[in-house]
Amino acid sequence: MFGLGQRKKVILLRNAAHRGLGAFLRQAWATVADIGLRRRNLVFQLDGDDFLKNPPPDDPPLECRRVSGWEDLPASLRQRLESGEENLEWGDRSWFDKDRRLWLATLDGKDCCLAWMLGSDAGKHFFCPVPSDAEILFQMVVLPEFRGNSLQVRVHRIMMAERLQAGTKRFFVACHEYNYTSRRNIEKLGFRLIGFHNESRFTSRENWQPLTR
Repeated sequence: MFGLGQRKKVILLRNAAHRGLGAFLRQAWATVADIGLRRRNLVFQLDGDDFLKNPPPDDPPLECRRVSGWEDLPASLRQRLESGEENLEWGDRSWFDKDRRLWLATLDGKDCCLAWMLGSDAGKHFFCPVPSDAEILFQMVVLPEFRGNSLQVRVHRIMMAERLQAGTKRFFVACHEYNYTSRRNIEKLGFRLIGFHNESRFTSRENWQPLTR
């Protein structure tokens, strides 16, 4: 039985195959490299001033609110998350006790997405140094029935706009090298690639490799 990570790789390969041979080969190489050579995470940064230079498109209405704790989630959604039947990688209840903030998005009155953001204190365990005026876009899950609506981009825009008003100056985000779908969404938000975090599959040695501008 595949784990969640392996199933995700299979889905990405299938999606790439639909886009053509070139996309499939690129996806296949990144997948093989991740399994057999090294685990690589791409790290991106977006300054608040750059975010504000690009106003969001006129998307359909999407409600997004901060969630103060587990009991603040709708009972039906809590039951769905606890059942584990859908393997929703939403996070964990214990995260509410750490420097992490959760947003719940609703579309047409229905729960559609959960997304976390880390404060700079939690960023001590991130792939690169995180300044005190920054925050990190972290775990996100779009419920299966709402996938394909570009919700990742829309929800992150709302979250970042709120945090900028609260005094945050810049944002970081990371994704696996093989996850081209996440990378495209990250770049749509205006993030720029600043470096790579590598972990060897042979030695488990880790290193941070910043890009020079």
